[in-house]
Amino acid sequence: MIPFSVKSESLVAADGILEIQSDVSNLLATIDASTKRTEISIGVPLAILYLMMVFIVFSIQMSRMRTNERAMQLASKLAETDAANKAKSEFLSLMSHELRTPLNAIIGFSQLIDQNEQDKAESENGTYARTIYDSGHHMLRQITSILDMTAIELGELEMELAPMHIEDAARQAISRVQDTFDQSLVTLTVHNSPALPRVMGDMGRLQQVFENLLSNAARFTPAGGEVDVVFATEPGGWICVGIKDTGVGMTREQIERARLPFQQTWNGLSREADGAGLGLTIADKIIIQMGGELVIESLQEVGTKIVVRLPALDEEPSATRTRPELAIAE
Repeated sequence: MIPFSVKSESLVAADGILEIQSDVSNLLATIDASTKRTEISIGVPLAILYLMMVFIVFSIQMSRMRTNERAMQLASKLAETDAANKAKSEFLSLMSHELRTPLNAIIGFSQLIDQNEQDKAESENGTYARTIYDSGHHMLRQITSILDMTAIELGELEMELAPMHIEDAARQAISRVQDTFDQSLVTLTVHNSPALPRVMGDMGRLQQVFENLLSNAARFTPAGGEVDVVFATEPGGWICVGIKDTGVGMTREQIERARLPFQQTWNGLSREADGAGLGLTIADKIIIQMGGELVIESLQEVGTKIVVRLPALDEEPSATRTRPELAIAE
């Protein structure tokens, strides 16, 4: 207990209770001012942050709407482009089929005329007939290439895969293009092949591949040049046929372009390259569809090496493809 005595009129003691009366209005005013400052310092940043979040969400939504709109426009254009490409491919296929019928008749009748003239004696008529035959046959090859390229673009290239020896297809193609090498004065050397395992392939399509590659080698090798054909196996279960020429060669950029359709990239000879520029493209697509690959190495003014690789049927090919120096005789 603390004794005290009342000495002020502002202090009133009654019934044992002490009342202390004081003016706290100044303290309340200070508290109100502090509360207002706190509300401003916290509320304004929160309001700004809220507005920023609303703006960000709105911007993201608008960006998504613009992205979706552009995606729809691109999808529409892509669909139109695909439809146009398909219509173009179908048109080329139709026209090519229509052209093949009269061409076959021209080739057939010119061959009959040539045979009749040869039975009589060598004459100008026979020469004309052979010219018609050669020109018609050349045009037929180009039309066939366009048909094949169209089928590849449409994903409709037909193949009849069966176990076979790749060297059989290569040698049949060699026999068909031998006249081209003789006319071009280019030496074609076929090296003896070892006993190679079979591959799963289409005999007709592989003959077409080798005819295209050999024809290119003859076309782009100057008179007096050489072309070597070599058969070999590679580690990992791969069978390869290499074709090496001493022609004009290509740069790295030209090699990439040569794989594209309708490209004539090789030059340098006085006789210009003919054809639609589809032979190498078709060969590349056919080999890829058979599970193989077409490897091209070339140097300008030195020559070109092309190797056809296919997996051996009797051996599971390795997942990692090794690429040693191309097995082509120097």
